[in-house]
Amino acid sequence: MLTWMQHHKKYLVVTIWVSTIAFVGAGFLGWGAYDFNLNRSSSVATVGNEKIGFSEFDTRYRQILSYYNQISNGALTPENAEQLGIKNMALSSLVEDKLLLNFAKDLGIGVNENEILQKLANTREFQDPTGDFNKTIYYELLNANNLTPKDYETQLANEVIADKLNQIFNIPSKDEELKMLASSYFMQDA
Repeated sequence: MLTWMQHHKKYLVVTIWVSTIAFVGAGFLGWGAYDFNLNRSSSVATVGNEKIGFSEFDTRYRQILSYYNQISNGALTPENAEQLGIKNMALSSLVEDKLLLNFAKDLGIGVNENEILQKLANTREFQDPTGDFNKTIYYELLNANNLTPKDYETQLANEVIADKLNQIFNIPSKDEELKMLASSYFMQDA
């Protein structure tokens, strides 16, 4: 190699520059592709510290779609769903949930495993005719709704946190306050 460098001195500088550019360019391309695609496969959006996963978005979308399909007596078409903006509704709903979850975590509100287990045991859909929690029914219903136990239990944990947050801020309003809010809401420019 040294002999080649000694015999081809005029090409040496060009060869070194081409090699340097190739190594630096390959490094940037490799690192850039990795950084840009890091979170794309795992979430639809990120709200604060909370990510909205594809399965979570899909579940909420199907819930809203089912609701509107029931209202329209099964006559909801994909075009109508698009016009109603059901995807945006699902995303907005999840963003609101994640904002509340971030707020609850900032306040130090959390949930423990016993609270989740209690909520599971009290869910009527998972109980057998005697009123006891039935694991088989639980797994069958989750499977029928394309949910994993982990995803469902995460949803339950978020519901428990939201319930705790609502209990903290459940302040009864007075009639005067409601009238004042309504009058300011319906106020129009002359």
